[in-house]
Amino acid sequence: IAKKNGQYGVITYHNQVIIPFEYDYILPNIWGFEVRKLFKRGILAANGKIIVPVVYDRIYRNARDNYFAVKNDGAWGAVDSNGREVLPPIYQRYYEYQHFFITTIGDIKPEHGLFDRTGKEVLPIKYDFLQSYSDEKRQPVFVFKDSTRVGLYQIDKPIQYFDYDDIDPIHGTPFMKVYKDKTLD
Repeated sequence: IAKKNGQYGVITYHNQVIIPFEYDYILPNIWGFEVRKLFKRGILAANGKIIVPVVYDRIYRNARDNYFAVKNDGAWGAVDSNGREVLPPIYQRYYEYQHFFITTIGDIKPEHGLFDRTGKEVLPIKYDFLQSYSDEKRQPVFVFKDSTRVGLYQIDKPIQYFDYDDIDPIHGTPFMKVYKDKTLD
């Protein structure tokens, strides 16, 4: 990392420019370099290739996966390691669960939705409650509720809706507690 005319770049020992001198700062890390330019951040590979475009206020990398949590104007999104924005930064929060993103919009009356790792909507952002569990085979199970119904989503199975007030999966088993009229059925 070198500095020239008040801007940072990266050069080799032979003075070959790898990353041009156009950044306010450059921080090396395990995936290459985090860079900042005009208060926006991005990620560059060690060879200078752009991994995450320099357009975000904040960037965090998930240590387990090849996704970056990105933040702009107080809202979160996700970018994959190829620089593709799989979730635009419009969510108050999101978290990753196995091969999915659970998203939230709204603070006073939050609504939740579910997206796969490509950004494809699995459950629309309209549910009052959305929780993840694992079944007996460690596969993800998602329970969701709104004001009118309760449902269940499992990979490669149709969405199921139930005539109950609430359902509560028992972790690590194929069983669920179900409630009707606020009592255990």
